[in-house]
Amino acid sequence: MSFKSSLKNLKKLNLSFYPIEEIRHLIDEIGFAGTATIIILPGDYIMRARRNVDNQSFKNTKEISYKPAHLNDNFYRASTPKTTMFYGSVIPHQFQIGDIDRLKLSTFFETSTIKVSNSLVEESFTFGLWQVIESFQVVLIATREDFMEGNPHIHNLGQDKVYVVFNNLTEEQKEKNNELSKFYTSEFLKTQIQAEYSYLHAALFTEYILSKKFSGVYYPSTRTEYGSFNIAIHPETVNSCMNLVKAIECTVYIKNGIALIDNKLECKPDSNGNLMFKPLKNSNEHFGREKSLEIIDRLRSTSINSK
Repeated sequence: MSFKSSLKNLKKLNLSFYPIEEIRHLIDEIGFAGTATIIILPGDYIMRARRNVDNQSFKNTKEISYKPAHLNDNFYRASTPKTTMFYGSVIPHQFQIGDIDRLKLSTFFETSTIKVSNSLVEESFTFGLWQVIESFQVVLIATREDFMEGNPHIHNLGQDKVYVVFNNLTEEQKEKNNELSKFYTSEFLKTQIQAEYSYLHAALFTEYILSKKFSGVYYPSTRTEYGSFNIAIHPETVNSCMNLVKAIECTVYIKNGIALIDNKLECKPDSNGNLMFKPLKNSNEHFGREKSLEIIDRLRSTSINSK
């Protein structure tokens, strides 16, 4: 069966029936597809967000890392009940001032269930900063056009990281690559989520990627519409190639369409991975609730006056 026929069959499946084995079979028939693979290098940093339930602080590194396998019983964007994953965002290779806060907001919006509105909402989150100590390779989920037309969030990774696989291909291979890249990019960008079955294509393709000995996938953020990229990493890679170097507990305030992160507590894990948070003393990083809301109102006023 040609890849076009297999892809057509894949697209027309009724996901609400959970045709898991049929999807796996068709993915195997089609074979590997990806516009590029990316090397995550030693010294790179990856950020992950976890919501503080009932404003309780986390006590150990494991609590802010990937979900334990026995608690992973659903399909998500890049994971299956069979395989839990570590979700985070890579700090840009050549980051600018403000990139870190934007990355925090990206990971926050990917994790939080609250919506941007005119009403004041606030939520407590902990951001973990992991440093890569051993290189690993992930698959980039993006179309050829995104890559070739200079998407800054792809090119900002650094030329030493990206291995392009759509060069020097036959026309038939290019066509296959392009069609499959478009399909899987649309699946990873899917925002209309009826139920967990909406994630089946993306989750089972990630499972296939892992079977090919890649460590995970690098894919567009649905909440920022390509404004940033997320990474999903297999737990074995997290354990062997990454170390938590810092954790910051924050309150995220959202009002009048403006989000602000107020850093409150921070810590470095001890040798056993325990977390003992202490207050931040730098007033440039910790504002407090009253000042945070004043800043949001000031930003809102500036935005209105500039129109």
